[in-house]
Amino acid sequence: MPVSRPTEKHFCEKLLRRFGLPSMDRQGFMEAIAQLVDGHDHFRELLTGCEPDQRHEMYEALRPHLRFEPKPLDVYLSEAGAIAERMQLPTWNDAEKKFEEFHPAVIAGPEGDVVQLVTTTIEELTAKGHLNLVCRKCTKTASFPGATVADAIQRARHAGWTYDELKGDGREICPECP
Repeated sequence: MPVSRPTEKHFCEKLLRRFGLPSMDRQGFMEAIAQLVDGHDHFRELLTGCEPDQRHEMYEALRPHLRFEPKPLDVYLSEAGAIAERMQLPTWNDAEKKFEEFHPAVIAGPEGDVVQLVTTTIEELTAKGHLNLVCRKCTKTASFPGATVADAIQRARHAGWTYDELKGDGREICPECP
């Protein structure tokens, strides 16, 4: 617990004495502080209230003296992040040294359409049939999922892929090739 000025240290020492705790310089200080930690939620609050560059040091100093088996530090920090997101707390912009309004994470595909990305992902995960095509002219590839192979073929046709009927050799042509 680094204290920057003598007046702050004097205040802290006075406060510790008032609560019957040992001085910061005496043996047993960390053990006494650790005994005051009341469970995982309280420990997480203490860790997140600490300066980020001192959290690991605080965790390691208190961990062996806690009355309960602590979780790993990254679990506490992950839980704190989830709580902050759920409460939509402002975030700290370290570059500009100021708080910013909460912005929820957005998952988007290459085109930025979240609904399309989720729909496509679900379709691919539940598909029983896949149709993998290679354009006979430009060698572009595409994969089409479907509940059946017929569904996958229908998706390919809907996306603009055509069957080269001229030669009849089972080759496909992508929508970008004439």
